[in-house]
Amino acid sequence: MKNMSKILIVLLIFVFASVGLTAELTPEQRAKIQVLDTSKIQTPSERINTNLDGVFSENYGNYYYTEGKADQALNEYLDAVKKYTGTDKEPSIHFKIGLCYEALHKDKEAMDKYREILTKYPNSREIPEARYHLAGCYNNNALTSKTPAQKDKAIEEYNKIISEYFPGKTNSYLLASTFSSLGGCYKAGHQLTDKSREYFQKAIDCIKNATDVSEKIRLSFIGEQYIELEQYDQAIAACQAEVEKFGPDALTIFHLGYIFLEQGNLKKAIEKFNQALSLKPSDNVKGMIYCHTGICYFKMEKFSEAAESFQMAADSKPMNWIMPTIYYWLGRSFMSSGKGPEAKEVFNTLINNYPESEYVPEAKIYAKSIK
Repeated sequence: MKNMSKILIVLLIFVFASVGLTAELTPEQRAKIQVLDTSKIQTPSERINTNLDGVFSENYGNYYYTEGKADQALNEYLDAVKKYTGTDKEPSIHFKIGLCYEALHKDKEAMDKYREILTKYPNSREIPEARYHLAGCYNNNALTSKTPAQKDKAIEEYNKIISEYFPGKTNSYLLASTFSSLGGCYKAGHQLTDKSREYFQKAIDCIKNATDVSEKIRLSFIGEQYIELEQYDQAIAACQAEVEKFGPDALTIFHLGYIFLEQGNLKKAIEKFNQALSLKPSDNVKGMIYCHTGICYFKMEKFSEAAESFQMAADSKPMNWIMPTIYYWLGRSFMSSGKGPEAKEVFNTLINNYPESEYVPEAKIYAKSIK
């Protein structure tokens, strides 16, 4: 199978370590953006225009963002930033605008916003996170287009976070996520290298005794790093400890399913993926679950079920970087189940929408072979 294990790398970068559309937020992130009590939410037409209108707009933006409504959140933040111009709130609102653009798959606009923060507000507390998300966008572009220069820029930005780190400005979670992201950058395709192992271990060492992150976040993060290191016994132990202490959640159960998939226990993997779906995952995690369920069915040569799973992965509208993978395997599944016209349409979508993807050369061969 083609580069399927590398999918997890991207999941760590764009689901757990960064915030995408409806992505689960850590307790630290939730506290930072001060989510409103949903029972007190007003629609814009219900508001009273006062000198606190900027605060209202920001808080409504926070609410919409955590509800996965990034387009509505963006409108609120764009309104708030007008009222915060020249205040110490300005950098924070610009950062939230960048997050919304990123969630809406508008990477260019997001990157412009993160660069604006780095140049215009060099002493802002948002600098480390803006740099982290800028690096993530570079890495996203590198993974989608296989452009080495984009990965080099990502590595440069990640290293700046490390060199500029000091307690109080860069939290342990962000620093550990940076080490993990570098581990992903230094993988050779989906193969571990000595350098990637070094950074994944640094991520574990950074967070295992951290006092500024919750125990749940620490266990989940450590479990992911052990998955990356292919140390599955340790990964299972961390995931199970998290479930025992805090109950199951979609992302942790997905991790367990991924481990079973890597170990070849496809039936058990599908059971875990189905359990994860029952736990109301975000759209990004849902897309990953359906994608890996499709991989299981494809390996089991149940091609109709595989195609259905990959179609549901695409319909969940996950982050843009995973779409070439979904389209490639959806096309393969259609071909293997005797649906040539459908396969050709999917391959052409992949070729036209993601011309620089690593999957395009094979997609062109498959599309040409279908009469």
